Amino acid sequence: MSKSTQKFIGSLVRIVFWLIKKTFFLLYWVLKKILKFFIGLIGYAKKEKMMNIEQVVKKMKKEGYSDKEIKKELLGPLSENVLGSFGISKSRVEKLVKELENKKEKPTVFDNTIEYKWILGKCDGDWYQFLKNEGQKVKNKTYCPDCLGRKNETGNREFFDSIGRPREGFSVCRTGCNCRIVRV
Repeated sequence: MSKSTQKFIGSLVRIVFWLIKKTFFLLYWVLKKILKFFIGLIGYAKKEKMMNIEQVVKKMKKEGYSDKEIKKELLGPLSENVLGSFGISKSRVEKLVKELENKKEKPTVFDNTIEYKWILGKCDGDWYQFLKNEGQKVKNKTYCPDCLGRKNETGNREFFDSIGRPREGFSVCRTGCNCRIVRV
C-alpha cells in the first residue's frame, strides 16, 4: 500500500470517527431534550390534583355558571358515568349538592358608608408548595402571607375593592381563600 493510500485511509478513518462522535453527541442532545420534556410532563401531572365536588362548584361559579346550571351538570349523564365508575350513586351526588347549597354563604352587599372587617380563614390549595418551590420561607401553613397580612383589616367598600377581596385572585392562595369580609 502506498503512502498516499495510507494517508487517504487515515483521513477517511478520522472523518468517520469524527462523524460518529458528532452523531453520538447529537443523539445524546436529542435524547436529553426528549427526556426533559417527559420529566416536565410527569412533574406537571403531579401538580394537577383531583377536585372534590365543592371545588368543582366553586370553579363553576367563578366561571359564571348559575346554581341551576351547576346542579344540572352535576346531576346529568356526566355525573352518572364518571361518579358511577367510582361507585357513587346519583342519590349520593344529589345529597352532596344539597349539602353544598345549605352551606353556601350569603354574599356580602357592600355599601361605601359601612365599615367592614377582614376575617382570616384557612387558605386551601397548593400555595404553600408554590412558595416553597420559589425559595420563600413560610412559617405558617394554614394562612398564606397575603391573607395573614390583611387579618382584621378594616375599611369601606372602596378600600376592599382596591386591595382585593377573598377568592378574587389577589393572593397567592387565589380561589382557595376562605377569608371573609364582614360588617363591623
